[in-house]
Amino acid sequence: MSNHETKEQQILNSDEFKKLVIQRWKVSLSLTAVMILSYIGFLYLLAYQKDLLKPYISGKFTVGIIFALGLIILAWALTGIYVYWANKFYNPQVDQLKNKLK
Repeated sequence: MSNHETKEQQILNSDEFKKLVIQRWKVSLSLTAVMILSYIGFLYLLAYQKDLLKPYISGKFTVGIIFALGLIILAWALTGIYVYWANKFYNPQVDQLKNKLK
């Protein structure tokens, strides 16, 4: 690193920062892939395997409704996982890099 680089440029060019960005992308893309594949799977069932979703489980609820509710719960869970990861691992590392700017 040359003497002409600012602290910000040094941090942006550092291996720590690059590793942090890659780590965030890996977590984000993994969780996104799980959600997308789940939705595609559900849509596949709706389009090609309707009979699997028709049976009533109890009273008014069909298997399809339970699957749909499961997707909603999965979305909440994945959001919770991301928030936990961000608070536990990502944010402390970001704070550590910010402190290097001071």
